[in-house]
Amino acid sequence: MAVHPDYQRQGIGARIMAALMNYLRENAPQSAYVCLIADNDAPALYKKFGFELTAPVSVGMALRM
Repeated sequence: MAVHPDYQRQGIGARIMAALMNYLRENAPQSAYVCLIADNDAPALYKKFGFELTAPVSVGMALRM
């Protein structure tokens, strides 16, 4: 999910996350493992929805070409 900088801090990201979380609650199996990569200030938003930091158990990785 990404919200254009001109529209950030207006609750749009929280509304999108709420819709995504509702979808997961209704459709994902109990055993589902949902992960994400959070940049900048995004971890604060995701924590509000129950997400927790995974390090040092797991670490996000990327390769830029």
